Order: sequence, then structure tokens, then C-alpha cells
Amino acid sequence: MKTTKVLCFFLFLITSTSAFIAGVDISATEFFESLGAIYRDEHGQPTDIFQIMKDNTIDVVRLRLFTSNEQQAQADPYDFGNTLNLTMRLAHRVKAHGLQFMLDFHYSDTWADPAHQRKPSAWANLTFDELTQALYNYTRDSLLTFAQQDIIPEYIQIGNEINNGMLWPDGSPWTSNWTRFITLLDSASRAVRFVLKNQTKIVIHSANSNNWGSAKNYFDHLVETIDFDIIGLSYYPFWDGGFNGLRYCLEQLSLTYKKQIFIVESDDRLKENPYVNEFMKNITGFDETPLGQMQYAEYLQHLLYNSTDKQRETGLFWWGTEYVPVKNFTKTGGFELASFFNTTGVALPIVKTFGRFRKEKIRQKK
Repeated sequence: MKTTKVLCFFLFLITSTSAFIAGVDISATEFFESLGAIYRDEHGQPTDIFQIMKDNTIDVVRLRLFTSNEQQAQADPYDFGNTLNLTMRLAHRVKAHGLQFMLDFHYSDTWADPAHQRKPSAWANLTFDELTQALYNYTRDSLLTFAQQDIIPEYIQIGNEINNGMLWPDGSPWTSNWTRFITLLDSASRAVRFVLKNQTKIVIHSANSNNWGSAKNYFDHLVETIDFDIIGLSYYPFWDGGFNGLRYCLEQLSLTYKKQIFIVESDDRLKENPYVNEFMKNITGFDETPLGQMQYAEYLQHLLYNSTDKQRETGLFWWGTEYVPVKNFTKTGGFELASFFNTTGVALPIVKTFGRFRKEKIRQKK
């Protein structure tokens, strides 16, 4: 009897607070590898990047998916390369290393973000009803392809940074109307549920992480009309500013909508030029060094965990994890300065700590 009570007490300690997910986006891994990138562990030993993530208790790998075809990808492998075939190859590597998988539908032949939501070229001349059906069919068929190979994403984003809508101009709530945007989003959500039922959690991804008024207006329109599980946010201090707006927005989102909240994109850049002012430090308070990068991530993890409902799973995902300098390619947008790896591909201190948040505490309770 005493043993049973003690066991129940430990189980309560473990389950009474939510898990914290550590995730990384390494969608460009194959691209950088094709140009000669070699990823190394903290000791400098060449190691598969997925194994490095696994060894350091990362939970989830996020992979973007474009609607591009193989011809587009061959012509421009960086901007159009994340085809279904490539994403499938990367997803196999994710699962082979015992990691979970977040699939990020962009619903565009190339990058989708708040300033770019271009329709796939193959859908350019469709009527709105045809566009809605094409979105459903594409989502359904893509997921069936994954399921047929026994690769089930644990999380699925139906659109990338879609706070200004998707599939412009038809799906823009500002230039079209909210009804059309909601219709498109509902079509994607229904397709996910048709294929995977509740085997996966659906994420709606907004870049509004530091403005509660904008975030409230957006999710007020969606929470009662779309079947989804997780509010996903982007937070980049370089563009979004300091932590106060983020903290307040997280608190209000959690209180108002009673949903899980993930930051599905964030980063912190290292100082590019030692002779210029430390721009990022003026925003975050952390040095633009590998140590400062690690401290920023730890602070953001604590902020996210403490600003949301501890009974619900939450998590932080790093963007640009795999970026490293390679010969004959300069179009990295500076994200190699936010990578988990230095200029020679050796793992930085953040790799050792990013996946440990909350896990150490749970182990101690056992």
C-alpha cells in the first residue's frame, strides 16, 4: 500500500505539469550537405546532424514543404528545393533517429511569410471553389504519401506565418475577406483530420507574437471556426523587439483561448562584425556570442513556460539550426549567424542545453 502511494505521488509530480518540447527546423540540411557542409559534434567529430539532435535530447524536427515541382527545385534548390520528395527523405532521417516530426505546409512553390503568400503556379488561374478543393486535395494526398511510408507527423502546420492570410489574393483577410481565408484554412484542417484523425496536432502559425491587439483580432476569427490544437508563433527579436510585448501576448493568448502555445520559430544572431555596436544585445540584453546565444534560448524557454498554462504542453523551435557557410553560396540571409554550429560546422554550446529545459527537473522528481 505504501509503495503504491509513493508511486502515485511520483506519477502526479511527473504528469501534473506539462511537457516542454524542444524543436529545431533543419529543412535545409540536404541543401547544405550537397554543398560540402559537414556537421560535427562538440568534440569536432563528423556526425549526422539528426544524430547530434538526438544525442542532445531534441524532441522534434520541423520540416517545411513547398508545392514546387522537381524542375523548379533543380533550377533553384535553395528557394524551391523543399519538394515532397526531399521532405520525405528528410522525414525518413527524422524517424530513423527516433525523433518526432512537425510538417510545415507553406502552400506555395517557395517561401511563405507575412509578406509573401504567393499561390502555387499550378493553382494560379483557379476559381475560388477550385482553389479550395485543390488545397484540400494537395494536403490530403501529401499526407497519404507520408502515411503510406509509415511516417506520421506528430504536428502539422497548415500554413506558414499566415497572420496576413494565405494563397493571395484569394485568402487575404485584408484584400479579400475573412470568410474566404477561413474557408481555405478549414479545407486544410479537414484534409488533415480526414487522413490522420487525431494522430497529429494541427498548428496555426502567426507571426504576431508581440502585439496582443493584433493577435486577438486574428485568433478571435479562427478559434470558433477552425479545428486546430496549437497556436504557433514566430518571435525574432531582430524584428519583433524585446520580451515585454511577447510576455504579455503569451499570457493573454493562454488565458483567452485555452490552447497549447508553441513558438515555432525563433533565433538569436551572433555578432557579425566585432567593430559594430552589439545591435541584438541592445534588444535582448544578451551578448552576441555563443554563450549569449545559449543564455537567450534558456531565457526564452523560461519565459514561454512561465507565461502559459503549465497544464498544457508548450515548446520552442529554433530556426536556421543547420545553416553554415559554404563555398559559392551567399544567399543565407545571415541565418548562419544564428546556427547551432560555428563556421567549421562544430556544435556550439546551445546544442548541449537547448533540449534539456524541464527534462532535468522531471528526472530529479523521479
